[in-house]
Amino acid sequence: MTEKHPVFRDLVVANRILANENIVDAYGHVSIRHPDNPKRFLLARSRAPELVDEDDIIEFTLEGEPVNDNRQPYLERFIHGAIYEQRPDVQAVVHAHAEDVLPFGISPTPLRPVIHSGSFMGANVPVW
Repeated sequence: MTEKHPVFRDLVVANRILANENIVDAYGHVSIRHPDNPKRFLLARSRAPELVDEDDIIEFTLEGEPVNDNRQPYLERFIHGAIYEQRPDVQAVVHAHAEDVLPFGISPTPLRPVIHSGSFMGANVPVW
């Protein structure tokens, strides 16, 4: 058995923490830029984050293609690759399905503060 890079364990821990803290659901995931090759990134195979272990980690090109691996990857791996390609300073990406904020990105109605603690948003909040 070949020894895995130490960041594999870090990626497993990141998956488990994000799942435990309800940051990501069963479909959310985290990737990291490969520490030895900035044109690659590491992401688990398509699996619930609370179940990820070191053997689930797959290496990808920035185009989202698995490197010598035929296991089922996440469909969203292309998002990760595109971010790493455009932003060399980014070292990790978390993709989550934040259902609580979806209405503010899909409705044409702008969000607006209605109590004093919402004033940090300003008078005009864009619809994303």
